[in-house]
Amino acid sequence: MAEVIIWREPEVFASGDSLIFQRSLPGYLPSNGWSITGTLTQPGEDGGGAQVAQYTSTPDPTGKFHLVNVPNFAAGLNAGIYVLSEEVVCGAGGVNPGEKHQIYIAELKLDPDLADGLATGELLTFEEQMIPIIQAKIKRLESFDLSQADAQRTNFYVEERNKAYDRLKWLLERVHWQKSAARQKNTGQDQMVIQTMNAGGW
Repeated sequence: MAEVIIWREPEVFASGDSLIFQRSLPGYLPSNGWSITGTLTQPGEDGGGAQVAQYTSTPDPTGKFHLVNVPNFAAGLNAGIYVLSEEVVCGAGGVNPGEKHQIYIAELKLDPDLADGLATGELLTFEEQMIPIIQAKIKRLESFDLSQADAQRTNFYVEERNKAYDRLKWLLERVHWQKSAARQKNTGQDQMVIQTMNAGGW
């Protein structure tokens, strides 16, 4: 089966993967000399930014679509939020040589290249990161030798332990909901069957 090519720029991308998509721009056909130049910029604290990667589209076999196929795109870049912008550029043999127009700008969330063994912690949701923390707290609270000799401290530990169990239950339910929603999204199932989970409980 032929590889399915998506029709839009990605919003989330793993560094080092192949960037593959195509665009339909009837007003800027490749057959008329137009191509797309894409620029990935890392925003700076001063409001500026540094260009860190770039690509240029090629025509598809029909000359009607702009095809982007870049192996190892953004390889070696740190995970984070970048800005992806594109402009159409008319080449020397085109109908309007030298003319340029911006057609796209948006944030691109760059995920780590897991094949290079980079840290995966930032790929976890907040709830997934909190589960081991709450579990460690429960383990510590359960390890205290509680007695009626110090009723005030004992009551405090019991109350904290019970709150931690409640939080852990909510976190586990939340992660289960997130995975169910992601599974339905990735398999193309109807999103309407995913019920919004109340944010309360924390």
